[in-house]
Amino acid sequence: SKDFKLLNYLPIFILLIHGFGRIGCYNSGCCAGDFYGYPIQIVSSIWYFLFFFISILFFKVIGFFFIKKINYTYAMVPILALGLERIIFDKYRFDCVHLNKYFSLHQSIAILYIFFFLTLSLIFYNKENKL
Repeated sequence: SKDFKLLNYLPIFILLIHGFGRIGCYNSGCCAGDFYGYPIQIVSSIWYFLFFFISILFFKVIGFFFIKKINYTYAMVPILALGLERIIFDKYRFDCVHLNKYFSLHQSIAILYIFFFLTLSLIFYNKENKL
């Protein structure tokens, strides 16, 4: 039914909410950093909005009309976007906690939850397709 198709979109809206949250960070002064002269909160916000609009466009054009049931792999888009944002941009934040000279604490956590979610996605994919 159409109601279940709309549930596929819910994880994507995490990106929109997080994008507005980063604007709130900019206004309050937290999560400060500098990305080649631009505030890191605004760069992160643009990152999330870009992923949101690409996801909506992709799923609207390709996925929405062909989905018969809830597809758990749609949740991968926001997880990857959140994780990649942390991995790429965390080193530009002034308040990041470095574990060593290569990774911060948040980057390490992002790598772990991307790995965890990839594993879960493969499990759900294999169960749905009975591989």
